[in-house]
Amino acid sequence: MTTSPSEQIDAIIAESADWRGETLAHLRSLVLSSCSTMAEEVKWKKPSRPQGVSVWSDKGIVCIGEMLKEAVRLTFPNGARLKDPDRLFNARLASNTVRAIDIGEGDKVNEASLRTLVVQAAFLNADAPQPPAASKRKLQTAVAADKDPAEHLTAHMAGDGKALRLDDGTGPAGSRLVPGGVVHEMPLDLHEALVANQTALTAWMDITPLARNEFICWVQDAKQEATRQRRIRRTQEELEEGLRRPCCWPGCKHRERNRTSFVTTSVPPPSEGGSPGPGQ
Repeated sequence: MTTSPSEQIDAIIAESADWRGETLAHLRSLVLSSCSTMAEEVKWKKPSRPQGVSVWSDKGIVCIGEMLKEAVRLTFPNGARLKDPDRLFNARLASNTVRAIDIGEGDKVNEASLRTLVVQAAFLNADAPQPPAASKRKLQTAVAADKDPAEHLTAHMAGDGKALRLDDGTGPAGSRLVPGGVVHEMPLDLHEALVANQTALTAWMDITPLARNEFICWVQDAKQEATRQRRIRRTQEELEEGLRRPCCWPGCKHRERNRTSFVTTSVPPPSEGGSPGPGQ
């Protein structure tokens, strides 16, 4: 029997017999009461979490609610762009895009400030520039099948081990992929830079996996953090300029080394780094 997203969220809340279910229910009420056009969704179902994750959307994802072991987390994918004078955000503070609120047992919620954050996030989605129709179609072809959920939204490995999920507010709400290369997976810092730059992101979706692999290898080849950050900026600039490979780069030496295993097996090579699990 098919159930509505709201009924599925009811079930997620009911599954917890402790304070976390009550807290998630309270947060849900605050989010829904903040914006009359807010919609409920359930995403990222997997064997270890068959009921999925609660999502609230308005022209794109506004926030996500999940029960961790010792906290209830409300994640805002574009939280870094929101004004938070009362300092509600206390998790994911190192991210360039995401912010989250972890609420522990007995913690009080500043309801007025939380509603303000929700309204800001909804307005941010409404004001987000939309890509041209052709580019939008290319992004829509990259929509994932919700097989492997993001544990922290913008930092989740996709099923092929080389892409990161994002919810960028463009088009219908849903998880999309920022693909990596044929050898190198998508690093988080480059992912966040692309998500923050719609022109560069659209160009990235248009180039080949081989070309993407060259940019990623160029970034990861940097020996110092300052050099890496400079190359990430140059990647955005070169994509904006229409370049399809990094300028003056001799090429990825890892691709030839991994060519045989990549071609002869249908199973992608193991990812170079894992995605953090819930609550990490």
